[in-house]
Amino acid sequence: MTTESRIGALEARLQALVDDLEIRNVLSRYGYYADACLDEEYLALYTDDGAMDLAMAGVYAEARRWEGADGLRDFITDPAGSHRPGYYGHTLHLLSQNVVVTVSGDDAVATGYSIVLRQAETGIETIGAGTNRWTLRREHGAWKISERVRRNVGTPESRELLPR
Repeated sequence: MTTESRIGALEARLQALVDDLEIRNVLSRYGYYADACLDEEYLALYTDDGAMDLAMAGVYAEARRWEGADGLRDFITDPAGSHRPGYYGHTLHLLSQNVVVTVSGDDAVATGYSIVLRQAETGIETIGAGTNRWTLRREHGAWKISERVRRNVGTPESRELLPR
C-alpha cells in the first residue's frame, strides 16, 4: 500500500468518524433545544424543506406530519401537542446512545430510540417512548435534519423503522 493510498484511507476513516459525531451532536441538540424552549435553535436544526412525522401515544391519537419551516413552526407551537399547558418547559427528551448512523456522501440516516418524560404535579411521567428514523443532509458543511419519523415502541410501524 502506498503512502498516498494509506493517507487517503485514513482521511476517509477520519471523515466517517467526524460525520458520525456531528450527526450525534445534532440529535443531542434536538432534545436539548426542545426542553430548553429554544425554538429558533430547534428550527435551525432542520433543512428548509424539513419534515416531522410523529406518532406519540398520549399526545397525538394518530401519526401527524408537519413539513417545511412553517409546518415545523406550527408543530413546536401547537397548543394541543408539546406546547400545551404543563408540557412546554417541563419535558425531558432522552435520545438513546444506541443510534445506528449510515452516511452516504452528503446524506445520512440515523435510527434509534427516544423517551420523553414530563414533570407533572404528581411526579415524573413517561409521555412517550418511540423508535426514530432521522434523515439528514449536509448543507454548507453542516448536518441538518431533513426528516424525522417517530413511531411508538411496540408497534409494527416502530419495527419498520429499524435497519435490517
